[in-house]
Amino acid sequence: MVSRARRSPSPALAALLAALPLGCGAPQTPANVDATAPKPAESPAPLASTAPPTEAAPPTNETPSPAPEKPARPPSPFHPLVIHAQPSFRMFVLPSFIAAISGDYLSTPIRIDGNGARVDRSLYAGLKGLDEQNAFYVMWVTGDLPKHGKLGLNLPGERGGEDVFYSWKGSTWARDPDKPMPPAVSSAYYMGGIYSAAPWGERTIYEINDPKLDESKPIFVLGPGGSSPPVPEIAKGAGSCKTKLLGHADLRALPSGDLLGFGKECREGDKPSFYGQSGAGPLAVERWPKGSRTSVLDVLPGSDVVTSLLPGSRFYVLGPNDVLAVALPGDHGAAYTAHWNGKSWSDISPGGSESVNDAFRTKDGALWLLREKGLDRYTSGKWTTFTPGGIRNTIEWVKVGPDDKIWAGRSEELLTLEKDGFRVIPLPELDPREEGTPIDIVFRGDETLVPARAGGQVTVLSTKKPAKVLDLDAPDAPAEGAPPPPRPAPKTELHAFSRVTPGTPGCKDLFVVLYKLAKVAPPDYDFPLTRAALKGHTELSSVRFAETEDAGRRYFVAFVPSFSLGQKLVKTVQEGVKNSTPQLLCGKPARTNRDIRIDLRTGEIVKANP
Repeated sequence: MVSRARRSPSPALAALLAALPLGCGAPQTPANVDATAPKPAESPAPLASTAPPTEAAPPTNETPSPAPEKPARPPSPFHPLVIHAQPSFRMFVLPSFIAAISGDYLSTPIRIDGNGARVDRSLYAGLKGLDEQNAFYVMWVTGDLPKHGKLGLNLPGERGGEDVFYSWKGSTWARDPDKPMPPAVSSAYYMGGIYSAAPWGERTIYEINDPKLDESKPIFVLGPGGSSPPVPEIAKGAGSCKTKLLGHADLRALPSGDLLGFGKECREGDKPSFYGQSGAGPLAVERWPKGSRTSVLDVLPGSDVVTSLLPGSRFYVLGPNDVLAVALPGDHGAAYTAHWNGKSWSDISPGGSESVNDAFRTKDGALWLLREKGLDRYTSGKWTTFTPGGIRNTIEWVKVGPDDKIWAGRSEELLTLEKDGFRVIPLPELDPREEGTPIDIVFRGDETLVPARAGGQVTVLSTKKPAKVLDLDAPDAPAEGAPPPPRPAPKTELHAFSRVTPGTPGCKDLFVVLYKLAKVAPPDYDFPLTRAALKGHTELSSVRFAETEDAGRRYFVAFVPSFSLGQKLVKTVQEGVKNSTPQLLCGKPARTNRDIRIDLRTGEIVKANP
């Protein structure tokens, strides 16, 4: 989800689906901290070498051995098409060409078609942002340019910035009219209280807490836009349960027009939570048939073992009557997976403690799950696991080609799944210092394109050898008679404009927002309630705590090395600090004010840098 930098959040679908909101923890009473604690000693100047001079070395009759030669690289089916692209590189496949974007908020538009690759600034015609050329982030491009098209971009700013949407008008982009968000949704967004959202006709339906009540009760509110079905009603609970579910961790509108909500059944004493659900009840799916405002509740078989519904648990809609409900591993130790065939749900859990990060089907009807280290295939009621050998890095992505071949990417390797297991597809040398890492793959006709990152830059590889390679660091052609311009310095990303999105297992920059400080909080505030909740949790010793700042507001955050540890931290703080809403996010805070060292054995501050 994203927000507007200078006004209310964007109205369109992507505005509140792109990233989760930053949460606000429970109010904490500021405690005194020794503000005179000594600063860490500065690093000493490097000492002069104590090695003897060359002439003092003992004589030797040994002939130096030549440096070992690098083994010859196997031939690659790929050829460089674009070189010196920025680390962030995205490709959008349109009917007549591929629109590629090199960079985040200062980017270069590229057209890739049967004639090769070239910079095409007409793709940005009419787009504006921050009074700087291309100072915006292109989120997506759809349509059939130059006939028609839609485009979404993000302007950097507070809480993710502002989303703006355009339509193609003949030869340029024209900005769509703004549609103000309902105040209840805007308020819930800024307070960190949106349970979930889903498209609903031409609008978006948001699940928020009822603003008219002091107690927790999820309700549905429609966003702005065009026509839509009536707003459905969330099934009422009994006793202290205001609704039958504790809220919905995920909402999905099916092609049939049905709406599905995934959550944990509320039992007496359970409390709703928009970010993670814990309780004694089983998992359940609330389903609103097309055109109906009332719902049907389906309890998921075998889900009593799931004690908490962790962030990242979700639906995978593979077809009109082909839906998976996946609960990520938590205290129950294994991933839970249920399948809906349009009539009923069945437990098809694959076992194993690795998270499920994607799901898809191949043409033969087999169901596939992407796990952290491999793939699971489900056929004839049985699971089979496929794990690539060699390095044990996490598989970052998987896609199915037009010929039904499965491709996968992980650090330094491009893989395909053959009958006898995974096969490494060699890539050409992109940088002598490191192997190339594929970050995506797209298919266009009989051509396969792979952007691969190495040496801090991206090279786009193609199975077709181009007549000319597009070098994005090459200077533009000078005007006739003018001297050639100097070669530009290598481009760098604007990290201050980094886009914050929900945390995922594949994210490299994970952090947890634990607490939003009041503007009057002292500079040495030490978060006593959060520290008390962390006391004794030495399994979190690899977490780095800090105070960060974004758009003038200060936050207590934790940088976590893995998605699973981030989930553990979120749950620990949720259970230990009443009404807290920690959030696991992906991205980089704009500014870090100070590191905060906590002795997790005692919960005490070790030292805090002012």
